[in-house]
Amino acid sequence: MSVLFETNQGNIVIDLYYERCSNECFNFIKLCKSKYYYYSPFINVQKDFICQCGNPQYPQKPKFSNIYDILSKDNCVYSNSCSNSKLKNNQAGLISLIREGPQGFSSEFIITLTNDPKRLESLENRTSVFGSIAEGYGTINRINNSLLDEHNRPLKDIRILHTYILVDPFPDPVDVNFRIPQKEPFPTKEQIDSFQFVLDEESDATSEDQYQLKSDAQALTLEILHQIPSARIKPSEKVLFICNLNPITEESDLQRIFSRFGDVISVDIIRDHETGASLRYGFIQFGDAESVERAYSKMDGAAIDGRVIHVDFSQSTKRARQHRK
Repeated sequence: MSVLFETNQGNIVIDLYYERCSNECFNFIKLCKSKYYYYSPFINVQKDFICQCGNPQYPQKPKFSNIYDILSKDNCVYSNSCSNSKLKNNQAGLISLIREGPQGFSSEFIITLTNDPKRLESLENRTSVFGSIAEGYGTINRINNSLLDEHNRPLKDIRILHTYILVDPFPDPVDVNFRIPQKEPFPTKEQIDSFQFVLDEESDATSEDQYQLKSDAQALTLEILHQIPSARIKPSEKVLFICNLNPITEESDLQRIFSRFGDVISVDIIRDHETGASLRYGFIQFGDAESVERAYSKMDGAAIDGRVIHVDFSQSTKRARQHRK
């Protein structure tokens, strides 16, 4: 059984020990399936020790602690009690739920960042191991090496953007309170207000670090809010913004697909300046505004390479259209 987290720093694939830790795995996978973890920030990053995630309402307390809080006991085969698996945090890449009370656990989890079992002994009786990282150690390393504020939170937010269930052996609970959203949830106002992209003036970060943080912050904001950062990009009525791209999608693919709406002057997928990897958003410039209108009316919500995309007008074009209405 596996779950994939898509974050703004890369993907993480987690293998779950569902046979030995059924209570924990049921809780975790059903929270993932209900899209509970969307926009949860990584916090409490202690370099070469642990990092923590799993509270989408951070810094506030979550609305409920685990899936069992909302399920009727009569409809649930599993329970909020730690499995007697005897698994311990003794190496890097293990994932465990934070315990709540003498036997229960919460939605929040930690990922170990060290292979030193002595250091990890302090987690004994505080967490319940239920899985391990199968893929995405590059992402984990980026979290581990993040610039942090005084609360051990990355200065540039690292958040879960999507969750995908690769294998689920558990039947969904038949309960009126358990729902699987049909649409991707939009971040709440509280979540948006808690986005953290600002470097403290007394930070040791270099000007290059600050520039990169601001650049990455804009990319994440675009990804989450489907907005164009006017400070960086000059809007044009002939330019269409596109996001939620599959990382494998290339400029030539978009050129071919969108050329049926008019003359495509250029296609730019924004990429990481070091790795060249797609940041999954970009801009398509047409020869005229009418082509942009046609493309928008047909392609918003369309699927390209298996990913439902979002297209939009630039902010200035939006305001002009709204004013005309």
